[in-house]
Amino acid sequence: MVQVSGRLAGDTIMSMSDISPEQQRELERLAAEHGDELTEEIVVEAARSPDFYLHSLFEWDDAKAARKHRQIWADERRN
Repeated sequence: MVQVSGRLAGDTIMSMSDISPEQQRELERLAAEHGDELTEEIVVEAARSPDFYLHSLFEWDDAKAARKHRQIWADERRN
């Protein structure tokens, strides 16, 4: 089973319980295509396709995504 955790969209912290069975299967398929290694980069590149099950969980507006990234970065250093 592919293990997925971390910030995937907005303020959302994803856990395995947040991912649908279809999304889990897609991640497992993607991992199998990459020698069972599933990096953040692989997931993001696959998610660029609107057909990918996790596409809608990402912010695709670069300005909004950059702002959110900076907020998360600052929050992690504050704690």
